[in-house]
Amino acid sequence: MTTLKTLRIHSFSCAVIVIVGLAAMIAGTTAPARAQTYSVLYNFTYGADGGHPTAALIQDNAGNFYGTTEAGGNLNCTIVDPGCGVVFKLSPTGQETVLYTFNGGTDGADPVGGLVLDIEGNLYGTTARGGEPNCAWGNGLGCGTIFKLDASGKETILYRFKGTTDGAAPAASLYRDAAGNLWGSAQFEGTNNSQCVPSGCGTLFKLDPSGKLTVHIWQGAPNDGAWPMAALIADSSGNLYGTTYFGGPYNSGIVFKIASTGKITTLHNFDINNNDAAGPTGLILAGNKLYGPAVSGGANGGGGAVYELSLTQESVLYSFGQIGDELNPWTEGVLARDSAGNLYGTTLYDGEGTGTVYKVAPNGTYSVVHAFADGGTPASGVIRDSAGNLYGTAQFAGVTGGGVVFKIPPRD
Repeated sequence: MTTLKTLRIHSFSCAVIVIVGLAAMIAGTTAPARAQTYSVLYNFTYGADGGHPTAALIQDNAGNFYGTTEAGGNLNCTIVDPGCGVVFKLSPTGQETVLYTFNGGTDGADPVGGLVLDIEGNLYGTTARGGEPNCAWGNGLGCGTIFKLDASGKETILYRFKGTTDGAAPAASLYRDAAGNLWGSAQFEGTNNSQCVPSGCGTLFKLDPSGKLTVHIWQGAPNDGAWPMAALIADSSGNLYGTTYFGGPYNSGIVFKIASTGKITTLHNFDINNNDAAGPTGLILAGNKLYGPAVSGGANGGGGAVYELSLTQESVLYSFGQIGDELNPWTEGVLARDSAGNLYGTTLYDGEGTGTVYKVAPNGTYSVVHAFADGGTPASGVIRDSAGNLYGTAQFAGVTGGGVVFKIPPRD
């Protein structure tokens, strides 16, 4: 079995504990924002327009953005927060259209993952709650769904999780292959072995166009992954790559590969006890290298890392350990990368608990692109257009604290 090792790591300081996706310790002081113009494309009001966006945006060929909010919408639905969330479309000039409002029943609730768009304009996504009301997990609040929205906003439920061997609470974006299969993961259930009680280790699934679900059940440490929380990506040969947040021999998470034959191979076992990254989230692929953020681990204090995986030996590119560290790069939406190899991402927190947009150069130089001063806490990462503009969401920023969609142009 080929083993990919961590080659380059950028580490964030301070220990962090993450429970069911978004909870962390805050420490240190805020790094100042660098000279870069930041603008808000849209302020969520936490009303019918949605609130608390946590997933990465996607963009169509006309420049429109699509995304989800985990709250807002129908305020009579209170499964997690007021409102069970919406799917929205945002024009390049910041005009929002709500495409669908979740009602918390069999239609789903709490869409914390992002979306995927097909050539016909259909959107596909998941909800972490709602769906099957009598599922075995979720205290009667539902175990989540896989849904489709057509261009008119009509919802079709493709699958409702039962909270048994099929998993529960999918929290990541889907991947749709050329055959129309939807690949994804559910954070919990699947199995309740001794490594994964009481919530289970989660599952990896494929939903074919006929509605048949094929499942791989994660078994947890020491020999398998646990808690998959990020989207899968694909290479040009049809191989898929992903991560689990826990599991592996050090229970620090793994990077895995699904071959086109369906065989699953562990490419890297993270080791938080050896200055390695831990708690990996989303991946990007550039050439023969994988890049991603990790929520904890790193060389100084366990505040997180940016890592690179290749076939060469491990070395530390840059480690934080001084006042002004950012921490906890929780990025379901993965990193953005420019043609020069610079990586862009977000941290949930800095010293004031508001988060940053950061840049890591190929030589390991780290800089803060923007430091939020309004409760930002971005959880989604950023996307980058051909002009070099960065776009993302911050879940608590904005006039009402309901979150924003923001834009940051390239540096002068």
